[in-house]
Amino acid sequence: MIVTERGAATTVIVHDGAVRRWRSVARRGMLFSECESIDHVVLEDGGTLSADPEDRTETLWYVVSGRACFRNGTDDTVHPVPAEHAVLLPAGVPGLLSAAGTCEVIVVTCVPDSVARRLPHRAPSLSAPTSDVPDADTCQAH
Repeated sequence: MIVTERGAATTVIVHDGAVRRWRSVARRGMLFSECESIDHVVLEDGGTLSADPEDRTETLWYVVSGRACFRNGTDDTVHPVPAEHAVLLPAGVPGLLSAAGTCEVIVVTCVPDSVARRLPHRAPSLSAPTSDVPDADTCQAH
């Protein structure tokens, strides 16, 4: 399991002169099978995230803070995406999210339903504590 704070992301990526700070919050194997990843990304002004149709995954971009603009890969229409709003892209649909100033984004990537239905059922689980771990009653007694 990856446990992280909301502060500065851990990896800095510079692409086309824009800075992107990125941190993985969870990856497949920690979550349900259909969820590929959950990432925390901080984009500087002009930084971008793109959805590649060849990835064949569904993408959710949730703008936590700041402002962004979304451009669907099929036309040049620009849609503003303010804080606390999201963009959901079905598998196979291209898209581009551009930061308008510093922008904090949660990125959730999942396999499409047509793939998820074929996956074995899997849910995260915690193993039972060992006998030397105190239970709630023991803790309250002290």
